[in-house]
Amino acid sequence: MKTIVINVSRKAAVTIRTAGFVGESCRQASEPFERALGSVSSDVATEDAYATNTIDAALSIDAS
Repeated sequence: MKTIVINVSRKAAVTIRTAGFVGESCRQASEPFERALGSVSSDVATEDAYATNTIDAALSIDAS
């Protein structure tokens, strides 16, 4: 499931966290919120940012 969570601290620091997005789609999803909230002070990629839509599979066939 794709989610975007926006946290605002008591000191008004805003954190945007995405989950469930594959590759760069997380940045595309959070971009409108980043523009609306102001400048980005840091950007940390999560594991999902490095994921791809491809699936690696191995097939074993016993021909006996």
